[in-house]
Amino acid sequence: MSSDEMRVVTDDLTSSGMRVAAHAVDVAVRHASADARIAAAQAGWIGTSCAAMTAKATAWQEVTATLVGRLQDHANNFHASGQAYQQTDDTSAQSLRT
Repeated sequence: MSSDEMRVVTDDLTSSGMRVAAHAVDVAVRHASADARIAAAQAGWIGTSCAAMTAKATAWQEVTATLVGRLQDHANNFHASGQAYQQTDDTSAQSLRT
């Protein structure tokens, strides 16, 4: 293969997208569980420590939402890339047949 060639295994792109999507779900579920435990623990906190923990938990939830969104975007991009490469390959193959 020359340096200007690129070979793509579309099934690998699709598989990678599925794996990243599964990781996104796993992160969301595990972080939601942690959020629930933090919320349950906050019942015993009072005053400024409660306010500080509430603010920190909210910040962590925002970080989690951003992370999960980015993982989902990556998963979608892997999947879309696989489809695009497959469509290009199919179109090229069809043009060779005609």
